[in-house]
Amino acid sequence: MSGHGNASTSVTIGDVNVAAGATAILGINQIGQGKGDTSAKLRDCTNALFITDPKVDRNELLIFKGERVKGTGEWIRQDGTYKAWLNSGDSRLLWISGGPGRGKTMLSIFLTVELQIFFRRPLTRILFYFCKHESENHNTATSILRTLLYQIFDKQPELTRHVASRMETAERTRDTLNSPGTLWQIFLNVLADPSLGPVVYLLDGLDECKDESTKWLVKSLQTIFDQSGRARLQTPNMFKVIVVSREITGLLGFPRLDLESKTHDIASDVRQVIESKIRNHPDSSRKNRAFWNKTVTAIQERCDGTFLWAGLVLNEILEKNTELEIEQVLLDVPEGLDAIYARILRSIPAKWRKQVARLLHWVTLAFMPLCISQLEDAWNTGRRKDDIKHYNLRDLVEMSRSLLKIDGSEERLLLVHSSVGDYLLRPTTDTDPVLEELRMEAKTIHFEMAKTCLSSINGIDLKRKQADLREEIQHCKVLHPVGWKIVRCERNFRNWISYAVYCWDGHARSCGQAAKELLDSTTPFFHNKTGLRDMFWDFFKHPLSKSRDGNVTCGVHTNPSLLHVLSALGIPVLVCELLSRESTRNGDYINLMTDQGHTALYYAVYYAKFKDQEDTVQALLDNGACVTRGYRLEGSALHAAFMMQNYRLAKLLLDHVCNDACMLSVPGQQRAPESLSQDLLYHAFCARDVRLVELLYDNGMGTRFPTSNMIMGAIVNASLPVFQYLLKQTFDVDAKNEVTGETYVMCAASTARRDDDAVHILKALLERGAKVNEPWFLGMTPLHMAVVFNNGAVIPTLLAHGADVNAVVHGAWEVRNMDTIRGQFTNAERFITAVLADGVRPVDSALADNTWGVAETILDASIGAKETLHRYRTTLYWLHCRMERRPVDGDDTGSPMRFCEKFLRRGPKANDRLWRSTLLDNFCEPLFSFQLDYIQLLLHYGAHCRLPENTERLQKVLERRFQNGMSAEEWDKETRRKLKELLNNQTA
Repeated sequence: MSGHGNASTSVTIGDVNVAAGATAILGINQIGQGKGDTSAKLRDCTNALFITDPKVDRNELLIFKGERVKGTGEWIRQDGTYKAWLNSGDSRLLWISGGPGRGKTMLSIFLTVELQIFFRRPLTRILFYFCKHESENHNTATSILRTLLYQIFDKQPELTRHVASRMETAERTRDTLNSPGTLWQIFLNVLADPSLGPVVYLLDGLDECKDESTKWLVKSLQTIFDQSGRARLQTPNMFKVIVVSREITGLLGFPRLDLESKTHDIASDVRQVIESKIRNHPDSSRKNRAFWNKTVTAIQERCDGTFLWAGLVLNEILEKNTELEIEQVLLDVPEGLDAIYARILRSIPAKWRKQVARLLHWVTLAFMPLCISQLEDAWNTGRRKDDIKHYNLRDLVEMSRSLLKIDGSEERLLLVHSSVGDYLLRPTTDTDPVLEELRMEAKTIHFEMAKTCLSSINGIDLKRKQADLREEIQHCKVLHPVGWKIVRCERNFRNWISYAVYCWDGHARSCGQAAKELLDSTTPFFHNKTGLRDMFWDFFKHPLSKSRDGNVTCGVHTNPSLLHVLSALGIPVLVCELLSRESTRNGDYINLMTDQGHTALYYAVYYAKFKDQEDTVQALLDNGACVTRGYRLEGSALHAAFMMQNYRLAKLLLDHVCNDACMLSVPGQQRAPESLSQDLLYHAFCARDVRLVELLYDNGMGTRFPTSNMIMGAIVNASLPVFQYLLKQTFDVDAKNEVTGETYVMCAASTARRDDDAVHILKALLERGAKVNEPWFLGMTPLHMAVVFNNGAVIPTLLAHGADVNAVVHGAWEVRNMDTIRGQFTNAERFITAVLADGVRPVDSALADNTWGVAETILDASIGAKETLHRYRTTLYWLHCRMERRPVDGDDTGSPMRFCEKFLRRGPKANDRLWRSTLLDNFCEPLFSFQLDYIQLLLHYGAHCRLPENTERLQKVLERRFQNGMSAEEWDKETRRKLKELLNNQTA
């Protein structure tokens, strides 16, 4: 399953650079604070999730592999296991497995079309994803989940609310975009949303993901499907999944369609593919038909159902002209993929064998696809074309004899199949000296690539403009800057220096003990007195740096030491070697801090969120790193572990700490001051992982009296399990914040988060007896705050627990948008005076903010209230002002008229005077369709103009509207007749 999709993207978010495929979020404002651009901000959230387009990936696979031969794959329609999965009306998982070269990806491509045809229902979402081992955008759990969510939100934008609350700040956005656990929880919330509808999902090539991602995804699937393939987790939506892969231990036991057992069907498909390719031979029409039939049969019988083997043999046959040459190919070609790879490698001319082997090795071990221009820069810099060591990459690709392909306009070099890399990396020594020469030792190749990358970095001219340097490394562009900036940084695939900057550390990490030799080189990067490493840190890799002209990111850290950089990059061999050399000169070298008070251990922990750096952290601890150093500035390694919500590292670090409450000192442990414990508790209570909270309490660092800041931090950020743990401690649910005077219920009602946990946390507080109508500033209640902050999800919970729909706010708050009122409405000053006199109720705030759905919910809840909403002029004022100038971006096109009808039916007089006139006195040209509906409704409830001249004016306005061709859908003839009659009666 080869082929490449979109270019890998580097992610710069706030103050950290993370893995490919991520996005930079700069200058974020909280989602939900503004009402008018909510839909645009939700679109921003969706765009931030984007990594790759599966439809584009599918097309690129077809270009790389060739179009599917008609008739192949259709046998699956009759397969009993597949039909049982397909025809069941409930959630199911099906695993389609097969060895290398069995045509799994082409079958997946066929199924993406087949499923679209079978599930014709418009509400059924057919989603898919193609994993690719050689692409960082296609081989991680994060990229799979982000693309899955993007596909859903792109088609159903209203569901983006499930992710919006987790993108309120740079920290939360970074965590969301790069945390598989967070993304999975978002998906589960979406799956539980009744508005989602049925989903059918095909995941191709799960085995091509990184090992940790494959294992994590399998475990996650096991939480929602049992061994029978049926749903373990009950949701209102059908969720059907097909996983296509080689054998994966964790999937054994699930319903399985094993391609190895479909001998007859696969053989039939292989024959059709062979026949199709044979027809492409230049002499296919001139040679004897019996000869071609014999050739097809011979290939089919010997390929053992392996499309790849057949394809490689056919590539050789297509190069031959005579029947004797073709027959000789069939006689010479061995059976099995490894044997045919060996044959191809032996056929490489001896003079060029090492160069071709080097090319194959580099393409196999590259962390992102390399293109021809990049490798030419890497291998040929400083060499003339007539130099014997100058490599013509195209010639070397040609000599690889089908093992390599040049793909796409960017001319990326790809192995014909991932099994080629498996063969080159085989661990056993080969008895054939030619094949042994071509077999690769991964660590040796990684070391060579690391040295080449560093050599290129060392050649960067630091006198060049910083903007030019950045452009050479990456392309940054701003996407949809509505309320916040989303910056996507794409690596410049055309330039080798881009690969060198982004990937040297990965090769250094993978070359084992050989990495020590990098420190012995004359490489300026490792010398403290050069500006090269500072440039690398500031601009290209980790923008924890001071802001400079031309830098799209900003931070605070400047010029970290070599130990800090290597710890952040997670290269334990280099870290240990550097410590062994420097510790003799400086005894406490390991605990040296930056100007901002951060140690190398802090850097290792902070960046471990994005790399598996536990071994680096352990190496630093083994060498005496202090886990509490820097705590006064909240810059200790423990702070980093809890801020980044890294449970494994938090547990590892806490093993080296005892708190001040301990009576006895524990050998080998450092004391944790009370202030540090309080900081860690705050971060733990604001986390999504309850294990972090339990960890502190288990280590004696918890408290039975959480501060109000901890509780409010948990309300705004924590998961429900974390908050439930907090509720077990002793605190007053009606307590108020010492500074703001805000209650916990008020905080829960006004939070910008929009996930299900926010509702459950509010409910938990209310069920503990928290007061639902406790007033705050100017008399605002939690219901007011929920409306003002557009937190419609919590309003039903507040109402169910007795929230007062008639609570009134008096004072300056209710005219907070006075300038907007003056600019938008006629008779504005009289309107403001009325508001000041009557006060504002929750329904008025909803109408003011154009949230009709919320207003309708509150109106429905007011039935049976001691005071009815229609008694107050303010509500009628807001209603009429909104219907006079109703914005286009209302939350529901049907809600305004539905609200008006319900409201007028409850008793307000349609002829009540507003500013010495009635409702109908205020209409003028141009009239819009929604205003015509509103006028009809007012007339139905007995409204009329107070002044005769206004009646005449309205009649003329309506007549002109009729003459301009009102459709029957807008106004039927009977209504038009009644309207004219009513107006004529008024004129008379």
